[in-house]
Amino acid sequence: MHNRIKFWLLFVLLYILAFFIWWTYSLMDLNQEKFSLLLKNEELRAKQECMMMRNNMYQKEGEPFPKESIENYAQENCKGLELFWDEAGKPDLRVSKTVIDRNTAELKKERFKYLTEGITMFIMIAIGIIWIFVRIGKILNLSKQQNNFLLSVSHELKTPITAIQLSAQTLNRNFEKLNTENKFKLLDTINANTGRLNGLIDQMLILTRIEGSQYKYDKQDIDLKELVNGVIQNSSNTQLSHFTVINNIPSNAIVFFDRLTFELCFSNLIENSIKYSPNGGTISINGISKGGNWHIEVCDEGVGIKDEEKKRVFEKFYRVGNEDTRTSKGTGLGLYLVKQILSRQNASIRVKDNEPNGSIFVIKLKIK
Repeated sequence: MHNRIKFWLLFVLLYILAFFIWWTYSLMDLNQEKFSLLLKNEELRAKQECMMMRNNMYQKEGEPFPKESIENYAQENCKGLELFWDEAGKPDLRVSKTVIDRNTAELKKERFKYLTEGITMFIMIAIGIIWIFVRIGKILNLSKQQNNFLLSVSHELKTPITAIQLSAQTLNRNFEKLNTENKFKLLDTINANTGRLNGLIDQMLILTRIEGSQYKYDKQDIDLKELVNGVIQNSSNTQLSHFTVINNIPSNAIVFFDRLTFELCFSNLIENSIKYSPNGGTISINGISKGGNWHIEVCDEGVGIKDEEKKRVFEKFYRVGNEDTRTSKGTGLGLYLVKQILSRQNASIRVKDNEPNGSIFVIKLKIK
């Protein structure tokens, strides 16, 4: 669909270009004909004036062609014409160089005007078509991302619901047969997937309220080290147990922020690190005081992010990698939500490469 629209817009652009080339050429050609016609009229006038001059001079002077009288006559009565003498020594008139130069200048001026008008009109229409193409491209990409988002959300919702349903059915049908350990495992599965489901729904609800400017920020003093420890301990992601999470934030790191949304920021960043990192890796959370700001770094040892994707990872619905070959789960809302939360509370986030591999997400916010 996108390629088809691109083809037709390109076709229309080339058609318009051909039209304006033809239109400009036609106007310039018409102007050339106009100039030729004016010049012919001047030449015809010169012949007529010459005949009148010869007749008048002969009648007035009694003898033909007195030179001084002819020159005076031509100067007074033949404006725009130039007097000259033919091979027989008779006076004749032709269009003066001044008139020719003036008409030539007018011709060039008209040519330039038509050429400028044609180029200007084409550029304006071309810009309009390119703008339409870009807008349609963005709309199509957004539509594709929204479709992918719906598919991802459906999967993200269906997975915990299925796990809860299967665990509940197992408990219901085999309650007497299961030992205590297996019962607790099934209950833990139900609890973990309920938390995952609840977290996803809360995330979408908070994003909706933030975008609609309906969320009320409850800012308070927050101990960053304690907040991050709480996020790690309360994480519902079962994969977190396969990673080493190191909290290197200083104990004196106090900021003035909305606690609920800040917890959501770190939860999403840690979730993102888990998603794109191999099991057994290390996730480090560092805090550095610099220039009156806290720089909080969430570092992973994952696959990293390409330079051309670094600016897009915070876009709505955007997910790193190819949509057809991607294996990681997600909705494409996590990092977008983090960006929205931070930007609306005078903080910022960026991403850079980790060494030797992985990514570092850097949050910058003012020191309390």
